[in-house]
Amino acid sequence: MAAVLWEYYIGTNRSELASLGEEGWELVSVAVWNGEETFYMKRPAPTLREQITLSQRDHVLVQQKEAQS
Repeated sequence: MAAVLWEYYIGTNRSELASLGEEGWELVSVAVWNGEETFYMKRPAPTLREQITLSQRDHVLVQQKEAQS
């Protein structure tokens, strides 16, 4: 079984937590320093296969937009 690679995100905006959760981010820690909250999040990083697929998709979408212009 392959090891899972992770992406990490650090934010301070509580109102964006719900949308980040919908995007697959998992809250792993909250720190409070001088009254300011910092949220530490992680999600599995896309595999190379997924990265290539996403890159190809983005490329096609750009081409379609250019063709419509």
